[in-house]
Amino acid sequence: MTRYSHIDPEVLLDMIERDPDDFAQLSQTFLRIAPPGMQRLEAAAGAGDAGAVRHESHALKGSLMLVGASACAGQANELERAAMEARAEDFPALLPALRTEFAAVLAEVAASIVEFGPKGPA
Repeated sequence: MTRYSHIDPEVLLDMIERDPDDFAQLSQTFLRIAPPGMQRLEAAAGAGDAGAVRHESHALKGSLMLVGASACAGQANELERAAMEARAEDFPALLPALRTEFAAVLAEVAASIVEFGPKGPA
């Protein structure tokens, strides 16, 4: 069993009643939609677009919570709060930690699919 420090697979497992097919499908959906969301968030932050940062960080936060990535979701929440308070000057300071944590989350979600998803033929 893999040790997870950036996600908690139990969050998703409990939500889908431990169904391995659903676990794999939802995790793969996360891996497909979260990286483009992160890219949009980074672009919005780079442009100083508080409205887009608020929207993208909120959407990313919801996806992160699905896979039990609470630390990363908290970082997205910090960015969302900065956007809500029109503190665009804080965006550059908040992004590096989020980017690093997000990369670790992606790696662990991929690993969790192997561990908790459907098993091949016995």
